[in-house]
Amino acid sequence: DIGIFDANGKYLADSFLYQKAGRMVLAAFGPPKGGTPSSPSIPVEWGGEWRRFPDVSHYQLRTGLALAETRCRFEAGESLV
Repeated sequence: DIGIFDANGKYLADSFLYQKAGRMVLAAFGPPKGGTPSSPSIPVEWGGEWRRFPDVSHYQLRTGLALAETRCRFEAGESLV
């Protein structure tokens, strides 16, 4: 998750900047909508695109791995992507 703060350090929970940040991250790292990524450097999923519960401050890796496999690879120091 990310947090956006104003110049005085106040947390901005509902800032339009979350949408802007999400678009920037997807443009840089995410696969194109409706297509297969040619070779994204990092397969990022942005919570702002979720239909049931949009979470604009959330990002996660889209690895296609089950949780157990992710945990095993992490604990072994192996790459997840």
